[in-house]
Amino acid sequence: MPYIWYAGLAAATWAVYLTDHYLDTLRKPSAYHSSRHFTVAQNKNAVQLLIAVLTLFCSLLMWLNADPALFWSALLCVPFVLLYFLLTFYANTRYQWLFNKELLVAFVYTLSVYAVVILKSAGSYSYLFPAVLLFVVCYINLLMLSIIEMKKDLATQKFSWALVLGRQRAHLLLYAVAVAGICIYITFLLMQNRSGITQLMHIYHLMIILHLMLYRLHAKLEAKERYRKLSELIFWLPALALLTS
Repeated sequence: MPYIWYAGLAAATWAVYLTDHYLDTLRKPSAYHSSRHFTVAQNKNAVQLLIAVLTLFCSLLMWLNADPALFWSALLCVPFVLLYFLLTFYANTRYQWLFNKELLVAFVYTLSVYAVVILKSAGSYSYLFPAVLLFVVCYINLLMLSIIEMKKDLATQKFSWALVLGRQRAHLLLYAVAVAGICIYITFLLMQNRSGITQLMHIYHLMIILHLMLYRLHAKLEAKERYRKLSELIFWLPALALLTS
């Protein structure tokens, strides 16, 4: 990928993240804000300016770099991001059981990373396997955090799919998705023989295992939300594929 893609992806991710928190502060009274939301609420003007700057920066990158694959992959992500904001900000609570937020976020995350890779792979479908497995990893991460933070979400009036399912069914779904991910990994190993992609698949498989371990140990990591920080560190593991390639 050209370097412009990495810069654009980072800036766009930050812009979406900030916008999500900013909309939360508009929708909820301050009594239900987390520490992150308080930070955004207390610096609304600066956050608005930063979102505008990041959006302008991403637009300039798209204009300066005439790469059709980058343009269409970015354009493909936009409607799903807007759908997420629409559902989280305007959806009536009576219908939120239809909205699996964790699933949509995992899809947008995966699409933002792999859409351009697949478009640039000249008709090869090899990257579909790692894309699907990354989607599984992301969904496990988000579902795990929703289960762990169910009480906090209730206290702060925050919607999650885990609250809709209930702890027991959400717990079963988490393990079912993990098993599905491991099956995808094994299927890939039986079908493919490309060292670069295989290495990435090994890392994604390791990320699934580490998330399951983290889920089992999260009660011991409640202080300062260490489980959340460790789960974020897990997502740095794919950098090993770059460092060792």
